[in-house]
Amino acid sequence: MFLYQLPDQIQFGIAKSWRQALHLVISSSSSAFSRISPDAATARFCIRCAAALSEETSRPVLSASSLSVTNGTYDLRFKVIDRVSGRPLTDRSTVLTTVNVASRPREFAVPAVTHPLDVTFDDVAKLIGADVDRSGTQMTVTLFWQGQTVTTTNYTTFVQLINSDGSITQQSDRWQIAFDSPTSTWLPGQVIADRYVFEASTEAPRFGLGLYNAATGERLPAFEQGNRLPQDRVILK
Repeated sequence: MFLYQLPDQIQFGIAKSWRQALHLVISSSSSAFSRISPDAATARFCIRCAAALSEETSRPVLSASSLSVTNGTYDLRFKVIDRVSGRPLTDRSTVLTTVNVASRPREFAVPAVTHPLDVTFDDVAKLIGADVDRSGTQMTVTLFWQGQTVTTTNYTTFVQLINSDGSITQQSDRWQIAFDSPTSTWLPGQVIADRYVFEASTEAPRFGLGLYNAATGERLPAFEQGNRLPQDRVILK
């Protein structure tokens, strides 16, 4: 699978009274790959390895998972077609930008960790372990996720620094897991190392962590040994 990176998210607004759809074509001198947007009023395209998503709603609007594209440079084009006749309004297509297609580096080897874990988050991911390092007041937590299924949703991780009295003193939320690996790019079996840095007091804190959907605020169900964890949260001591 590949990552299709555009300079920016491309948005097109089409008047609702029109009865047209956008025809998106990724093409080179020797080949072309095309899809038709299901939304004639507004189409937002952000091509990724598993699907094209609307960042505001995390709703799939254009599937690209079935495309098999080799590494290289392609043109991103579109044309407007009539929904009734299926014919384009013009034979010409408009070049939007150049798309550089490159394979994403992935790691599948399970590393040795200081805190082995086996916590599943729905059918999306598994937390297989964590490393905790301390240098003075700075604590570094590295989480090791393993992809379970392909998803089109970018879930957000939360990592909380918890004091002995149960209060949360710091929290980090991140959907760009490992800085460049959102969950919509994960493959089954892929291992993702995700690091967080906190400033802690002299006492030994705990960490609370999990995954949630930022669009709804709902946490993914977390299970360990078949039992659902309270608040769908892993407590790391």
